[in-house]
Amino acid sequence: MPKIRKTAIMIGSWNIQRLQKPKQFFAFARSYLEASSILCRKFEGDDDILSYPQASVILFLAYHATELFLKGAILSHSHNERLHHNIDQLKETYEKLYSGPEFYWNPPFRTEYLGFSPEDIEPPKKDTEPLDQVYRYPTDIKRDEWRDVYAFDPESFQDVLNSISSDFDRLEPLYPDRTK
Repeated sequence: MPKIRKTAIMIGSWNIQRLQKPKQFFAFARSYLEASSILCRKFEGDDDILSYPQASVILFLAYHATELFLKGAILSHSHNERLHHNIDQLKETYEKLYSGPEFYWNPPFRTEYLGFSPEDIEPPKKDTEPLDQVYRYPTDIKRDEWRDVYAFDPESFQDVLNSISSDFDRLEPLYPDRTK
């Protein structure tokens, strides 16, 4: 039987609107990360109930948390920067704004070309399989299957989530709010 409350507790957007924009992004990033972690823990050790669509949701939540955190960091420095959904490009902007070793962060979900340095590779003009789409939809916009293969292991991914959380904890206090 559901628990019945005597008084309703309304949680609304007004609770976060009092925060500066970067802090709003950080709060959302942490919420998406927490949701990803809760779902990931639910499926650890229970391969019988885990499906790839469920894994995609876990991956998307973590991806989006990473994207929002980068955006919060960028907005902490400058509110004029262009924001988008590409973590590789957001990371480039981040590195231009925060060059000190204390700001170093190698977030997940970035494109890697194993065996090559970034200077050796000319990136494609357009990301043909953007992860923010791959994790959200079973097919591309033309309803074609994604070309690449995507896989997921909840136990090892929980380590990734823990690492992201540690990075959030380490980095967020370093960002001044220069947008006031």
